[in-house]
Amino acid sequence: MAVVALLLFALVVAIFAVQNAQEVPVRFFTYSFSNLPLSVVIIGSVAVGAVFIGLLWLVRHVRLVMKLREANAKVKKAEAALKEMGEVEKALRERITVLEASAAGGGVGATATAGAGATPGATAGLASPGMRTGDQSD
Repeated sequence: MAVVALLLFALVVAIFAVQNAQEVPVRFFTYSFSNLPLSVVIIGSVAVGAVFIGLLWLVRHVRLVMKLREANAKVKKAEAALKEMGEVEKALRERITVLEASAAGGGVGATATAGAGATPGATAGLASPGMRTGDQSD
């Protein structure tokens, strides 16, 4: 299919060149070309324009690739942080399970002696420093 399209394009360019064969003078700044076929001038202009547009596209493409790499680096960093948080969560859940098992399994006065002044979740032997339980006195 691409070969057919390329052949059609070549045919159109050939017809254009034959129909625009008259010679024209061309001046560009200090340069002067005399007697160039009009088709060469037009096709040359189109080619220069295509190269210019291609360069602009290339600059934009490079910028987008750089942004994409930066975004991918941020995603990898966020995924690593998420994985680490998942590991911390797993460790904390295991610790909670161990603490609940020790509290339910008969830690000495674990739930029975926690009085009115007890902090929620504070049980005998499980209170963290600074937490008050009903068994502590000032």
